[in-house]
Amino acid sequence: GAPKNTKYVKFSEIIDLSKLSQTTNVPFVDLCEFVEKEPVLTLQYFHQESPVQKVDLDGKCTIQHRRPYSLMVNHFQSIFSNSTVAIIPSAFVIRAKNSQSKAFSRNFEVYPPSSNLLAAIHSIRARLPPDYIGLHMRYEDKYNFECSSENKTEVLDMIQHENLDMMEKDGTNGTSSVFIASSSQKAVTCYKQFLRDAGSRTLCLSDVVEKDSSVLASIKVPLSTIYLVLDQIMVSLGNRVVLHSKMGVSTFQKFIKEWNTERSELKLGDGWR
Repeated sequence: GAPKNTKYVKFSEIIDLSKLSQTTNVPFVDLCEFVEKEPVLTLQYFHQESPVQKVDLDGKCTIQHRRPYSLMVNHFQSIFSNSTVAIIPSAFVIRAKNSQSKAFSRNFEVYPPSSNLLAAIHSIRARLPPDYIGLHMRYEDKYNFECSSENKTEVLDMIQHENLDMMEKDGTNGTSSVFIASSSQKAVTCYKQFLRDAGSRTLCLSDVVEKDSSVLASIKVPLSTIYLVLDQIMVSLGNRVVLHSKMGVSTFQKFIKEWNTERSELKLGDGWR
C-alpha cells in the first residue's frame, strides 16, 4: 500500500481499475503499485539524468528526488505524449473533443467503484429514503459562511421545484427528503435546519454512517477522502439534484451531474436500482 504518513491516495481503493480497464479498453494501474511492481519502467518513465529532474511523489513512494509541480506536469506530458499510458492525477484533464474521447471521459468520470466502496454505497443507500433530492453547495475554500446572510430561499425554491417534478414524474408523495452535502460544514448545519423548518426531511452523511464502521475501515484511504467521495456519490444518486455554487464552475458538481445522469446505469453491481 501507500507508505505511512504520505498524502498519496491509492486510486485502487476507490476505483475498480480492472473494470475501468475493461470498459475503456485502456489498461489502468495505480501509480504506487506501478512504482512497486515495475521498477525498470519506473526508471524509464520518471527519471532523467539530472537528479533535480526526478518526479516528486511527495518523497514517500520510493522515489526520493523532488521537482516543482509545473515541471512534473511538463515531464509527464513529454513522456506520455505518444504513449498508451493513462495517468489519473489531477495534473491531467481529459479533453472530450470527439465521440470516442467523450465516451472515454464518461466511463472514467462515472467510474466503477471498488468492491469495498461499493459495499459502503449499498450500506448507506439502504439507510436513505427510497426517493430523495440530492443537494450540494459549493463555496470558495476561504469563504466565510454566515447562515444569517445566506439567501436560503433561493435554494428552497430549487428544492420545491424539483420536488414538484418528482411528484409529477415519479409519483412521490409530496414530502421531500433532502440529502445535503457541501464544501462548508457550516452550510450543511444551516440548511439542514432551514429546510427542516420549511417542511423537508433533511439528512447528511454523518446521519447515516458511523465513523468507526467496519465498512469504511475496509477502504484504506483517509476518512476525509472517503467522506468526500461518498458525499459526491450519495448526492448524485438522488432522484433529482440541486447544485448551488458561489464560485462559478465546479468540477466536483460536474461529476455529480454525470453520476446523476447515469444513475440508472451506474456500475454498482447486480440488483442496484
